[in-house]
Amino acid sequence: MPGATIYDVAKESQLSIATVSRVLSGSNYPVKPQTRQRILDAAEKTGYVPNMLARGLKTKVNNEIAVIVPYIDSPFYYSIVGGIETTLVKSAFNMSLYLTRHSSLPADSLENKLVGKMMAGVIIAADSITPHFHKLLSGLNQKNRLPIITMDYKLKKDQFPGVYFDYFAGAKMAVEYLFNKGHSQIAFAFCPLNHETRKARWAGVQAAYKARGREANDYFEDTANSDFKVGLSLAHRIMQSGKKYTALAASNDAIAVGLLVGLAGQGIRVPEDISVIGFDDCVYAKMSYPALTTIRVPSEEMGEMVAHMMLNNLEGNEPPTDISLEPQVIERASVKALW
Repeated sequence: MPGATIYDVAKESQLSIATVSRVLSGSNYPVKPQTRQRILDAAEKTGYVPNMLARGLKTKVNNEIAVIVPYIDSPFYYSIVGGIETTLVKSAFNMSLYLTRHSSLPADSLENKLVGKMMAGVIIAADSITPHFHKLLSGLNQKNRLPIITMDYKLKKDQFPGVYFDYFAGAKMAVEYLFNKGHSQIAFAFCPLNHETRKARWAGVQAAYKARGREANDYFEDTANSDFKVGLSLAHRIMQSGKKYTALAASNDAIAVGLLVGLAGQGIRVPEDISVIGFDDCVYAKMSYPALTTIRVPSEEMGEMVAHMMLNNLEGNEPPTDISLEPQVIERASVKALW
């Protein structure tokens, strides 16, 4: 089948685009051996062969793909960028990294860089897309036919395809997990709800409570200049609130690790005295003591898949479609069952 795409492979194997992309992009996401072989057999049968070098030689665009994220000093974005780089290094394209948080570079200046260097495409994190920048990107996409793919979460009015994570479902899953472990008195440790992913997580918490005919009222937030310090601060505030909580749920792993350290400083043992669950499954979750039970956000896989989606787009194949990654509970040692 000349010009076969991953969509053809998915159809032939009768598996989802997400699963096919995981295997063909070389992702380390766990896939059953028989499923992997089924996809490889379908790829061989359809004649799917990436041909990025030929595409690059035939066009006049740069062989660079712009990767735009808010910052790089967090495990989440570090893992995403690592996944993108791992995938692109196997192709004829290079990565140019741009940071938008704490940068004096205005959106229109970045636009000039993208056009001036004739970037082959743009991969951008949703948190880097301001309304003004969204308008500029839309213009580049429509007038210059610049491929643009987003990641992390779906913007409400975004016409760009991307790879997204269901933060609402992840938070709801975390609360249900604690409920099923016998915890009914749970405190929630958050940064301010000024990001879409934080709002989605809190909405997921509320949905889990509503399903049991309850309301989620035990919400604590802090504005410290790092998530770890937020956890440290909230560990003291929560324990001094006078309420007898059996579990603490953090909106990310860095906050959760801050909670662990803050609780230890007060002589409170985890999970013997109180349980703690995080969100992300970043490197901190494996390094903490006790090892952190958390909700996995497959950030590295997200990076691999969004890069693979861009490469497939640049091959001139069918337009990419959205891929949604689902949450998963990673059980370690920081949550104790009460039954």
